[in-house]
Amino acid sequence: MNIKIKTWATSLFILVSVPAWSNIDVSPMSAIVTPQGVTLVTVTSKTEDVRFIQTSVKQVLNPATKQENEVAESISSVESIIVSPSKFVLAAGQKHNIRLVTMNLPVTEKVYRLYIESLPAKDGEAKVDTDKLKTEVGIDLVWGVVVHVPPSKPTIKLSLDSRANQIINDGNFHLKISRVGYCADPNNDDTCAWIKTNKNLYPAQKLALPENHKNGKIKVDYYNEYEGRSTETLID
Repeated sequence: MNIKIKTWATSLFILVSVPAWSNIDVSPMSAIVTPQGVTLVTVTSKTEDVRFIQTSVKQVLNPATKQENEVAESISSVESIIVSPSKFVLAAGQKHNIRLVTMNLPVTEKVYRLYIESLPAKDGEAKVDTDKLKTEVGIDLVWGVVVHVPPSKPTIKLSLDSRANQIINDGNFHLKISRVGYCADPNNDDTCAWIKTNKNLYPAQKLALPENHKNGKIKVDYYNEYEGRSTETLID
């Protein structure tokens, strides 16, 4: 009997700590494709056995929401992401880079999850001993790496729907909304009543504001993951 545990480490909702007994290490668990259309994920062996590594990739729809789901990526799409190599043998104590490439950056940011599975290899060959898997008790992890593909022309635009009491991301890539402030004087942070949010807001998504918030101009403190910096902005 083979026990298989799927671990979605660094999913769009939570961070799962990886057990010490896993036979490979994967880094990073959240990858960003560069403007040149490439990023690397490294798989490192943590066992004395040869492992067979296989991968698959799915696009994440409605990320960071209750409606989040995944669909298979169409390789015929001009904006598809290519994984190379998709399968390989990992020798004991060695590491191997997986290259993710897209030939065309999208108009709006895309999010993928790269699945990496480690299986026992037979005699160091690039195949799995399936008979042994059926009878042997073992534990294998399926790792899920979140991959963000930036838009070709990044645009930041946050707007306020005062009637619905919501902040809307009208830009074309996600921002992490760290906090929202209600400011008597928008030029003086000391007059702001801040509310922590720590919410990833993807394109076209909305962030509901508290019904009992204080009056004043609304400022948003957000983090741009692609540029690695935080910014405060006044929205209206």
